This record gives sequence, structure tokens and C-alpha cells, in this order.
Amino acid sequence: MTIKSLQDIDLNRLAERTFHPSPAAWEDQVLYFLMLDRFSDGREHGYRDNQGRLVSTGSTPLFHAGDEGNAIQNDQDALRWRDAGVQ
Repeated sequence: MTIKSLQDIDLNRLAERTFHPSPAAWEDQVLYFLMLDRFSDGREHGYRDNQGRLVSTGSTPLFHAGDEGNAIQNDQDALRWRDAGVQ
């Protein structure tokens, strides 16, 4: 059934649904909102842009399973990583 007006809505059926209340205090809740474009360094290669086109320029390769855990290999890498987040 296509709803074309408010009169077409079955309010009794909606009232039978189970709803979960909002928290009393939102400041105590954890919300995740990840904006991937904020992590772009503009040098991706092999990724797709916002229009879905494959990016063929840049020097940052695609992530592969074997890459996991290889970003920080020594104390100097760890320091550089921590300092990169400070502005």
C-alpha cells in the first residue's frame, strides 16, 4: 500500500510497535560518527573518489591484510605518530 496522506497511516499498527526510550542524559552516551574524508591526505592511489571513479594518481597504496600492524615499528615511529595528532 502506498501512503499518500496522513489518513493512509495505520496508527493502531504503529502503536503496537516496541520503542526504546532515549537516554535521560546524552552526555553519558558514546556516539560514533566517522567522517572518512577527514583522513584523506590527497595522495590515495587505487581508491574511489566521491563520484565512484578510480583514483589513478597519488602515492598512498591500498591497504592489504599483510599491512596490519606495520605502521609503528620502533620508538621513533611511535613518537612521530603521537606528535602528528597534536596541533
